[in-house]
Amino acid sequence: MLIGCEQELDKPILFKLSNGFRGLIALEVDRDRGARFDDGGPVYEITIPSDGILAVRDLAILEFWHVVFVEYENGMPVPIAGRLEDESIVAFHSLPFVSHHKKNGKVERQYYFVGTKAECNVARSKL
Repeated sequence: MLIGCEQELDKPILFKLSNGFRGLIALEVDRDRGARFDDGGPVYEITIPSDGILAVRDLAILEFWHVVFVEYENGMPVPIAGRLEDESIVAFHSLPFVSHHKKNGKVERQYYFVGTKAECNVARSKL
């Protein structure tokens, strides 16, 4: 999945999920206590907790054009929704148009979803 806005990010982003994870993922900005993205290796790694909510210092790396890979802890890849024709397959969905913004326009919460397209549509309608 290639997404973003202005410049290109220097390496891909890897979302790491608990084995079998399905549901909503929320990256929430908490400038004081949020996690920093792990950028020590060949990818920016974002490890999602089992409840799907991760506090991060900022969402800056998501503002660049970037490539996304998703896998479970056991290394099993999760397909990217935009690359599939079969909507019944559990896949990773980006939900950029339901992100929450502060008054200054900065994104304070970015959503993703892991599940089928129908499950994603239900979750999106509740945001």
